[in-house]
Amino acid sequence: MLSGGREHRLAEGRRLVAEGVADTLVISDGRAPGWVEANALCRARAVCFRPDPYSTQGEARWIADEAELRDWDSVVVVTSTYHVRRARMIVERCYDGELAVVGADPPLENRLIGIAWEWPKAVYYLAVNRAC
Repeated sequence: MLSGGREHRLAEGRRLVAEGVADTLVISDGRAPGWVEANALCRARAVCFRPDPYSTQGEARWIADEAELRDWDSVVVVTSTYHVRRARMIVERCYDGELAVVGADPPLENRLIGIAWEWPKAVYYLAVNRAC
């Protein structure tokens, strides 16, 4: 699951693993101080990492590298509903395997802020930063 929107994204990622849609729960920035639930999962059974750069692009690069190392042929990315299109676009630039992007519904205040940020970010990744 991508960082940001911690509670709703983590809940969706856990649901997908519990239902057998994915075998491995991966949490971006899961060891962040104060994120108690993710910290516990990172110590127990989840794969946790901090992207470099700290962005969706950094997460996409990590996904591609880790998929190659672990021989994953498919990945399910969990993000917020407002972020699905941009996340898919960025991850597809780095990862060649089968990709599904699932949107988790954020709380209303997160949704409003997220939507406001998505348009300029999408334009940036469409027009300026087209690299993996």
